[in-house]
Amino acid sequence: MPATFPPIQALASVAHKWINAISGAGVASATQPAASDISGLAASATTDTTSASNISSGTLPSGRLSGAYAGITGLGTLTTTLASSENPASAPQIDVSASATVSVTNGGNSAIVAPQFGVSLVVIRDASGTGAYALVMVGQSNSIVVAQNTTLFVNSTTTPGVGNVSIAWDGSSTYRIYNNSGSTVAFSVASIRCS
Repeated sequence: MPATFPPIQALASVAHKWINAISGAGVASATQPAASDISGLAASATTDTTSASNISSGTLPSGRLSGAYAGITGLGTLTTTLASSENPASAPQIDVSASATVSVTNGGNSAIVAPQFGVSLVVIRDASGTGAYALVMVGQSNSIVVAQNTTLFVNSTTTPGVGNVSIAWDGSSTYRIYNNSGSTVAFSVASIRCS
């Protein structure tokens, strides 16, 4: 003789829960499924991505990178447009003032990051105290001083005259700061590259 079962009792629907068991008395129970109950989930489906310490790789979209980031001390290659909601009257849009300086002895030179092919806009400042600064266009094995507040910086040459400094292509691998100012100088350098 076949077994008989009691009728299943009604269970009101509850959001995000499923029927996980029916007792011998016909009473159904509902629970919320765990991530482990669902097949095919990516590992990131169970990671709290609102905490940056849980994100160890990947690319964040530009929309996730808004606001001020005072703790950033170095950047790799920027591959997207920078946008800022900061008021330029109260804060710089890009601030590299905390970056390390490039120290160049008198009569010496030091490499800087700037492309041989393509163009860079370089801001260079004597951080040793003279206050001299310049805006230099660098590209295609050449450099041109666009503007400066003194006469310290000169156009592209690996042998600047006495009392001068130049950014020039070294002829083989990179652009360098050539210092003939009369003393060792620590330079603050920032560049924006255009391909």
